[in-house]
Amino acid sequence: MTDRLKNKIALVTGAGGKIGKEIARQFATEGASVACVDINEQTAAETANLIIQAGGHARTYAVDIGNRQNVLQLFEKMAGEFGGLDILVNNAMWIRYEPIEKVEEDTVEKMFSIGLKSIFWTVQAALPKLEERGGGSIINISSIAAIRGSVNRLLYCTIKGGVNAMTMQCAVELGPRNIRVNAIAPGAVLHEASAARLGPELIQLRRDTTPLGRLPEARDIASTALFLASDDSRLVTGELICVDGGRRIVS
Repeated sequence: MTDRLKNKIALVTGAGGKIGKEIARQFATEGASVACVDINEQTAAETANLIIQAGGHARTYAVDIGNRQNVLQLFEKMAGEFGGLDILVNNAMWIRYEPIEKVEEDTVEKMFSIGLKSIFWTVQAALPKLEERGGGSIINISSIAAIRGSVNRLLYCTIKGGVNAMTMQCAVELGPRNIRVNAIAPGAVLHEASAARLGPELIQLRRDTTPLGRLPEARDIASTALFLASDDSRLVTGELICVDGGRRIVS
């Protein structure tokens, strides 16, 4: 531990998932207090308890962040309990992959609500909290799907493309307020659930078509987020960092 985030306060959405949990854990290991936000209270609590058991400081917030009023209430509550905000990680996402002709209106609404609208609401709610502490860092989790494309993922690719555009525009508008805004674009992240879904043959094929010969894990995304949250990246803003082993550059 190097205390890179000592005395910092972070909020991580989707903290109950694999990537969100690891980001929250690494942040806490480096000294941050972490608000663990997820629509699933049980998984968010598991992340918070993991941090607390390791001697860190964390709280659980079960919130549907697709709703603006929910988000405003969340930030008021957590800022009051933690004393402010320095780092915002927009990681939450709800996904359904389908052919274009199969997509229903409720799927469109839910994916856009969680994957894109929620980022606008969280950034909006975070601004006064970040400014009160002299600035901060906003980190959006995107995907290489936004720049590479993938079958049956029109909505997903569109939303992540929107995340990239929002990241750059926020960096322009918020830079004068000393708020840095960056995005991380993971490739297919390897964990137990994804391994079961993909199967050993497809996993090996993806490894074989990745220049570094291995697929990203949650810890790789989290360590990149840690860099962007810390003063190590104090002049980095408006960037999209791909964490995919180089797979996106292979034809």
